[in-house]
Amino acid sequence: MYRQGIARTMNRLLTPAFGSVTGVRTKENVAALTFDDGPHPVFTPMILDVLAAHDAKATFFVLGAVAAREPALISQIVDAGHELGNHSWDHPSFPLVSGLEMRSQLARTRSCLAPNALKLMRPPFGDQSLRTYVYARLLGHEVIVWHAHAEDWLDHDEARIVSSLSRRLKPGSILLLHDRLHDALEERFRDRTSTVRALGDFLKAHPNFRFLTVSELMRRGRPRRKIWFKTPEPVFLNRLRRGPV
Repeated sequence: MYRQGIARTMNRLLTPAFGSVTGVRTKENVAALTFDDGPHPVFTPMILDVLAAHDAKATFFVLGAVAAREPALISQIVDAGHELGNHSWDHPSFPLVSGLEMRSQLARTRSCLAPNALKLMRPPFGDQSLRTYVYARLLGHEVIVWHAHAEDWLDHDEARIVSSLSRRLKPGSILLLHDRLHDALEERFRDRTSTVRALGDFLKAHPNFRFLTVSELMRRGRPRRKIWFKTPEPVFLNRLRRGPV
């Protein structure tokens, strides 16, 4: 009991300095939709159309290697009023690479996205150690993780995706989806059709919520932070099939 109390106290003291952002504290019905691994020449425009139909904004955490091939899509995202975040150059697990490589991954992506790059960063796979967190902050990045995810890296249908998000939606949430999968357990999982359909169904199901970019959401309340250290899973990583870079 004593050790648990010490652990809770240390967590409370360390979270403001070392916590990653999972959402904001607010009583408003606002939340942030985020999309990882893109952009994708087919699915990203479809997602942009769904967002526009519901007057929703989002943050796209893009891969630099993919963005470099799709400059018109990057412009389309920004012109529609959405924002860009840094998701690395080619999706390595940061705890498994050197500090020099992590710096290169973030810097190359930031340069590729200029002048539209914000210093919002999401670590690939959500993998993070104390070392990589501190390094990201020293490079000027705010680490954005999530409060709820859709598990849309699997082949779940739209009903299950909507249910996964709706169960945990609350004021100030940051929600994770994918407009592209860079790493997939099966090739068929790369099809984002269910995600696109689920997005429309989810937005229809929550007309009382307003969906904002992460930056706008963070202006609506004090950030919720969590000590977020996630260890890479070698067996899982070895099973993945990588997308083109």
